[in-house]
Amino acid sequence: MTSTKKLLDFNDTLYNFETVTTNPTAFLDDAADGQVTLRLLGQNFDLKLQKMHAVSDNTTITAADGSISDAPKSYSYTGTVVGKANSSVVLTAGDGVLIGEINVDNKSYYIDQTAKKYNNKVVHIVYSSDEIKKGTILAYCTVFPVIYFVPQVRKS
Repeated sequence: MTSTKKLLDFNDTLYNFETVTTNPTAFLDDAADGQVTLRLLGQNFDLKLQKMHAVSDNTTITAADGSISDAPKSYSYTGTVVGKANSSVVLTAGDGVLIGEINVDNKSYYIDQTAKKYNNKVVHIVYSSDEIKKGTILAYCTVFPVIYFVPQVRKS
């Protein structure tokens, strides 16, 4: 989805990045058996995932005005890249987003959401630690990250 790249300006912080939209429902379906393949920056990552215990389904949010609403549903996973010692993965899916971080071979890959939408879907950026410009600090979402991208690589 290269057309959305024009909507985003990360030139001060990143040398290069990709933009993607996500399908968290497809990710959750695939993650149900603990294995998912994600394609990031032209590379396939076969992931072995374990669901983390999350906030109760009955959790509510009370606003400053006293109104109460259901908390957004999100599901977090940790794991490893199959066949890669010392790798780690943390992903979170829910409410139209998939955010996360994959650490493998002394390199980190990040999936983060933006405030932009394309075809009514949240636009995400994908980048590696090699693409972060020296001396810059990125505001990274630390809420146990994850997103399932289009195009998708489905399990066989």
